[in-house]
Amino acid sequence: MIRINLIPAPVAAGEPAAKFSDELPLTKRKEFMPLVSLVACLAVVGFLYWSANNHVASLTRQIDQARREAARLAGIEAQNRVYQAQLVGINQHISVIQALQLNRTGPQELMTLLGGAIDRVNGLYLLSVASTEGRLNIQGLSGQVNTIADFISTLQSMNSFEDVRLEKVFEDDRNSQVSFMFNLDCLYRQQAATGAAAPPGPSPPPAPR
Repeated sequence: MIRINLIPAPVAAGEPAAKFSDELPLTKRKEFMPLVSLVACLAVVGFLYWSANNHVASLTRQIDQARREAARLAGIEAQNRVYQAQLVGINQHISVIQALQLNRTGPQELMTLLGGAIDRVNGLYLLSVASTEGRLNIQGLSGQVNTIADFISTLQSMNSFEDVRLEKVFEDDRNSQVSFMFNLDCLYRQQAATGAAAPPGPSPPPAPR
């Protein structure tokens, strides 16, 4: 059997009623709410500040890294410019050497070719050889007209001479000896310094005397 006591407990003198005692914790909670809100705001602000600081630090590291990379690339670019200048100087030096080599070997090669052509005919002598804009003007002396024709044929058979043309032939009877002076013109194609001139063709038969 359960008994329920419905008589309220006696209240001591000077104490408020029970309902006032029940409202006291609620009042205290209301007083703590601003403090809790302030703590929460401080926590949010602190988190945002920490996040912003981390972002700024990350950006600062990226900027420093970009500056170091830019400095490295600038050094490489400066070194490349130095190498390019050295390469230009080396190429110019090589060009000068090649030009000097051609100037040194060119006349020697030409004289060798002309000497080989003269050796294949009899009684022909060269008086002068001049070059103008890649063409040769050759003046010579021969005892027979047929020898001049053989010399022209010999030049035409060599790859270094093209467009061989006889300009003039006239008789010279000085010193009581008949001879023929001639002028011929041809295009001279200089061979490469490392290449050899094409071998001459077979010698033509000697002219009848």
